[in-house]
Amino acid sequence: MLAGMQWVAEQGASVVNVSIGGPDTAGVDIVEDAVNRLSAQYGTLFVIAAGNSGADSVESPSTADAALSVAAVDRQDAIAEFSSGGPRQGDLALKPEIAAPGTDIVAARSGQAPPENSDPVDDHYTRMSGTSMAAPHVAGAAALLAQAHPQWNGAQLKAALMGSSRALDGVALDRQGAGRVDLAAATAAPVVVDRGSLNVGRTLWPHEDDPAVDTVLTYQNTGKAAAAVTVTGALTGPGGSQAPAGMLTVTPASVTIPAGGTATVTVTVDTSVSTPDGRYTGQITATAGEHSARTLVSVFREPESYDVVVRVLDRHGAASNAYNSAITSWTGEQVRYAMTPDGYTTRLPAGDYTVGAVIATDPDTDQQTITMLARPRLRLNADATVVLDARTAGAVDITVPEPGAAPVMSLASYTTPGGDGLDYYFLYEGTGRLFLGQVGPAAKGSAFSSLVATHWARPDGTGSFWDTPYMYNVGIGTKGGVPTGLTRHLRARDLAVVHQSMRGFAGTAGALGSRVRGAFLSASVRSRLPAGRTDYFSGTDVTWETDFVDMGPLDKPTTVTFAAQTDRVYRAGKTYREEWNRAVFGPAFYARPAGSTSPAGVTRSGDEFSAYFSMLVDPVPGRWGVPKLKANGGGTALYRNGELVASSGLPGSVTATLPGEDAAYRLAAEIDRGESAQISTKVTGAWSFRSAHAAEPMTVLPLMTVRYAPALDAGYAAPAGRRFTIPVRVEHQAGSRAPAVTRLTVDVSYDDGATWHPAAVSGGGGNWRATVTHPAGGAHVSLRAVATDRAGNESTLTTIRAYLLR
Repeated sequence: MLAGMQWVAEQGASVVNVSIGGPDTAGVDIVEDAVNRLSAQYGTLFVIAAGNSGADSVESPSTADAALSVAAVDRQDAIAEFSSGGPRQGDLALKPEIAAPGTDIVAARSGQAPPENSDPVDDHYTRMSGTSMAAPHVAGAAALLAQAHPQWNGAQLKAALMGSSRALDGVALDRQGAGRVDLAAATAAPVVVDRGSLNVGRTLWPHEDDPAVDTVLTYQNTGKAAAAVTVTGALTGPGGSQAPAGMLTVTPASVTIPAGGTATVTVTVDTSVSTPDGRYTGQITATAGEHSARTLVSVFREPESYDVVVRVLDRHGAASNAYNSAITSWTGEQVRYAMTPDGYTTRLPAGDYTVGAVIATDPDTDQQTITMLARPRLRLNADATVVLDARTAGAVDITVPEPGAAPVMSLASYTTPGGDGLDYYFLYEGTGRLFLGQVGPAAKGSAFSSLVATHWARPDGTGSFWDTPYMYNVGIGTKGGVPTGLTRHLRARDLAVVHQSMRGFAGTAGALGSRVRGAFLSASVRSRLPAGRTDYFSGTDVTWETDFVDMGPLDKPTTVTFAAQTDRVYRAGKTYREEWNRAVFGPAFYARPAGSTSPAGVTRSGDEFSAYFSMLVDPVPGRWGVPKLKANGGGTALYRNGELVASSGLPGSVTATLPGEDAAYRLAAEIDRGESAQISTKVTGAWSFRSAHAAEPMTVLPLMTVRYAPALDAGYAAPAGRRFTIPVRVEHQAGSRAPAVTRLTVDVSYDDGATWHPAAVSGGGGNWRATVTHPAGGAHVSLRAVATDRAGNESTLTTIRAYLLR
């Protein structure tokens, strides 16, 4: 990437679009440095996507000073829920800086693109959302502006676009920056400013002697007549309070700029005034008639804070040049720091923190070792120095009963008080040795804990683990601290046994793996389907997540179905059984973990509606999935009082901003896989419910789904010419205030839904039975169910070719 940026700048490009990013760190990382350096050297404007992880997650390299960081809006100029917001790590500068359309953007589709990775409109076009779709809109606007003003450099283009953008009412500057790009306003503006943002940065506590910071802004009149310009400024502080008089001043308050000329004003920020500590943001607005040019302003008046010096040493005692590090507040905030060979210095508010690092020694060699060190509790009430010396760590020595097993993946992590999962961890798929250590005393009596997890399987001789007959999943937790070294030689009696059955058609593959709850990736190993495997789990104090992917044909792997289950605790000495990829596949809603803000299920936050679920999950209770699956077609639509309000080409996923008044809604979703899928070739769902403004965030709406669990053979077939009973389960979304189911009907079809016949339904209380008589000459069975609850909520689910007949 660095070489590409260098090359394109050397070629004289005025504007470069960069739709890529990763986690931001305090300080300047190597990619941010390249953006700043190339922008200054060649006058290039790098327009960079802000990221797609929601609030407080703006990504590097859009966080480089010289970059123009782009957020995403929808067709109504509302900030997309996924659009990453600021501030920037470290100095809390305003990023992103501008917004542009980035939801449901239709563009040419590569013939090689897997359909599950996008939202195909047809064979030639696809629909996608993200700040990677928004950034090209801004890059295009910048290119047209450069064409109109060929003498302008990248910094001038950036300032002109930001200064003329359309501010979005009621949206925080950290989400929209200066506002939605407005090319017409940018090209018509008679007065432009030389900078789009002014970041004063952090002013150090205590503040009585803070010096005032002066910055000169230069305004240029591009018109043919003199322009009278009025310049004003405003800052908003903690809790939305207005900054006191004297904190932000502009002098002079008005200037007259001759045609083609310039004028300057001085912006003064004075944090010595009496005002609450915290972050202040706002803007300087220069008004000339109907036109204005705006400059964002930010300053952080820090609370009581102290310097923290972190030194990182490898196992040779040398300053490490291969590490990552984070400092996590015990109130939940975390800052990751860019790697510098001499460690780093930061400044943090007084309080309790955990300081951690992952250190590679002899990286990229066959002698590589990985060390995780943590100081569980740093009570910061004065300047402090923390030395993370990998030589103080001890080896991790874990073995499993199977002598031929080899490590697939290892994880080391810790969780801090105030955290909501694995606050800091690393995954390691190499074969080098692992080391673990604690710096300073344990945090006894606190909620701090650490965890080591390792996963083992039988190697297949090719560097992979295809068709392993077993898998060991080992989790070892420590409360209050991090062990310095960890030795555990597990025996059979220390483990729980889980017999895993994976269904599937011959000639296809599946991947089954587990992870400790909160980890980013599962230790998945592939098998030729159908398959069986015995998994072993340790650690009754560890919660496990397991997921299965049906990858389809061996020669063309993709994501045919995906199912996962969470919150499993396995007891040593006990035996369990799990079955994966069984029929009938249908919609399933995922219960979002407490504290999570990720999309899951069908929810409403205020007037923001979100649906995110899978249309193809096997019928085991507690399983869930994701919408992005291989399909020939389908989509999702939301209707309000019979009128379409939002739609998407992705089965099981749609978002909308709704009126607050109570209304009748219908959510419809469909996935069409075609006859080549053999079973569940087409699944449709329609859910009718009422909804109004939701006072609680992520309010779960009262939707139901119907799950069938017939006893089928290994080829997904039931006996033809016989009476057959299908267990049926009606599930409400977990967490919804839904009343009891009062009525369930099930119909059966043997001609792909051309004609339907009622099944005999018995039971209740969520568990029912449907009895049918299969014809002797039938080939497949389709099912349709309608469930109604006491409040009148209704679900209609249709599955074409739910299973086969033999």
